[in-house]
Amino acid sequence: MPTPRGGGIGIAASWLLACGWLVLLPGADARLAAALAGSMLCVAGIGWSDDQRPLRVSTRLVAQLVGAAIAGLGFWAATRSVPVALVTALAVMVLVNVWNFMDGIDGLAATQGVIAALTLGALGGSATSVLLGVALAGACIGFLPLNLPKARLFLGDVGSGAIGMGIAVLLAMAWLQQDAAGDGVPATALVLLPIAVFMVDATLTLAGRIVRGERWWTPHVGHAYQKLAARWRLHVPVTIAYGVASVMAVVVGMSVADSVAGVRIAAFGGVLLGLVIAWAWVQSGRTAGLTAEGPSK
Repeated sequence: MPTPRGGGIGIAASWLLACGWLVLLPGADARLAAALAGSMLCVAGIGWSDDQRPLRVSTRLVAQLVGAAIAGLGFWAATRSVPVALVTALAVMVLVNVWNFMDGIDGLAATQGVIAALTLGALGGSATSVLLGVALAGACIGFLPLNLPKARLFLGDVGSGAIGMGIAVLLAMAWLQQDAAGDGVPATALVLLPIAVFMVDATLTLAGRIVRGERWWTPHVGHAYQKLAARWRLHVPVTIAYGVASVMAVVVGMSVADSVAGVRIAAFGGVLLGLVIAWAWVQSGRTAGLTAEGPSK
């Protein structure tokens, strides 16, 4: 049955409201709040346009680059650090597209958004990161009843882009907070755990398509979640499995958060290795009935 898309516009609107609320917080940086709102308008705006009428890949990328640059400038204004600005802009570009790649079955992108937003918002350790994390997670939770157990509304590119952009900002804030303790690599490993499940599936699948010489920017069914959904003939178990894996990764990270650097790096490596093995196991199984569009969202 025809299913409307673009339901993620509510998530973008929630982020914009949270940015407005930020200005009211004591000591809030109005320039950063304005930049985060502007970045969301670019990313979600081009996603909404693409939901209404498919756009060229180049057009979407240019708009995403503008949004990423605005977010980076906001962080530069707040920190006066060029590396922080560059990392933020890169994170926006990467995660907007990762969430778009991984938004292919009911509830998957939104549930992962809830887990990552709450964890990274807490790791950010500031009123700003907590507010943004709760706003993003709350918006995703509000959307889920319309998308599970069977979709009455699709997230759309406006929604996947909004979640990816928000997670990127929260990731940058969490990294800044953790790195302030002088942890370096262990801090980076800790903040990457909430998004590790999505990153492994998206990165390995994309790399495989590039190596095989495929048109990697076109629709496909190579992701592990797509193959599991086709194999199990259901979306909800796959969404739950990915959610459990992400929660376990976060629990591992939190359990070693106060340990020495070597232990934290080893824990991150163990989680990463486990996810890679799981991805390879899913890819090695036979899956019938897949089409170029993959399982319906």
